[in-house]
Amino acid sequence: MFSDIYTPSRDGVRTSIEEAKKSLEAAGHTVVVVTPSVPGWRDKERGVVRLASMGNPVTPTTAPTFRVALPYPGLVGKVDRAVGKVDVIHSHTQGILGLLAWLVARRKGVPLVHTVHGFMYEIARKTPGQMMVLLGFMTLGYPPFLALHGVKRGRYRLPKMPWAERAMLKLLLDIMTLADELVVPSPHVAKRLVGYGVKLPIAVVPSVIDQADFKHPPALPPSVKLPPRRAVRFLSVSRVSAEKRIEQLVEALGLLPRDEDWDAVIVGDGPSLAKCREMAAKLQIGDRVMFTGSQPNSVVASIMAECDVFVLSSWHFDTQALTILESLAAGLAIVYCDELLTVGLTPESALLTEKSPQGMATGMEQLLRDRTRLNDMKAAGLALAKDFEQPVMGQNLIKAYESIKSA
Repeated sequence: MFSDIYTPSRDGVRTSIEEAKKSLEAAGHTVVVVTPSVPGWRDKERGVVRLASMGNPVTPTTAPTFRVALPYPGLVGKVDRAVGKVDVIHSHTQGILGLLAWLVARRKGVPLVHTVHGFMYEIARKTPGQMMVLLGFMTLGYPPFLALHGVKRGRYRLPKMPWAERAMLKLLLDIMTLADELVVPSPHVAKRLVGYGVKLPIAVVPSVIDQADFKHPPALPPSVKLPPRRAVRFLSVSRVSAEKRIEQLVEALGLLPRDEDWDAVIVGDGPSLAKCREMAAKLQIGDRVMFTGSQPNSVVASIMAECDVFVLSSWHFDTQALTILESLAAGLAIVYCDELLTVGLTPESALLTEKSPQGMATGMEQLLRDRTRLNDMKAAGLALAKDFEQPVMGQNLIKAYESIKSA
């Protein structure tokens, strides 16, 4: 597996790859992860090949553990030898390592599978300056690379959108479609790619999580001290950034009635964290909303055990949202506003609201005032969690690999 993102990063992509590796290894397969080196980090697990890297030149401060592999003459051969004999190469990135995965797959004569975890331009559009820098790097690198290797650029049916986003999306699709097969974590991503005119086979393989900590959470470490629990506690676990709409969530919390017994915990770090803290203070809910910063999975599980309702505020951004599965395993009710998301969500376990702060607040208030429904949703989520246990992903990935090998 080739990925720009892996441990020690804390996000859904890293979790998805890590759990895929565990699932496949548990089924008796050998998995090697090729990923950039991170200064000061040493892997304890087997099967990780680290490549020389540099800091992310586009967002070095907001994503310090995201590194960029350094291409150099002889790298393809070095990686070819390092990974040894393989049956399938699986790319998780449209970055430099995605190109490297394709070159190594060609050299070895094995199929290339690519997972579409998301669409990079949807993050980049939130910071236009950074987007233009990133688009510049991609324009300078990708078309010459494709031309050098005799790959014709694709023709796609793209919707009306700003020219920079359209240009970036087309470049991303060019790299995705170097693969022999695409894997997506949810049906709506498959539908989107087909709408763009992608003709490759597409396998829907939802990511899963290791549910052990969420079902049996460890004690909270002394470094994380939550205030005394109120009757209903809301929770957000997310990168605190524009595309995740945490500012809108804070605004929604500010609309909840003060006479109801509730509080909220927001777990995560990112460029919008300071602004969200300021908003909470301005809305006079600073005593009810706690920001913990980024936390490892085991601590997230411990925090979830102290909460009742998980609120997902992103809209038309997440491809699946692993935090939904974590919430199911932890026995939380779910409030969300993105109608495209379906994995792990049923009317019995989750409440779909409008995307506006007022819409989210209305949904949260419904559960504040109807504790019976809240408890029923929590129980339904626990029952649903078994459908997303770790072995499931390994079985589904193996089916996807076998289908492309036999094609």
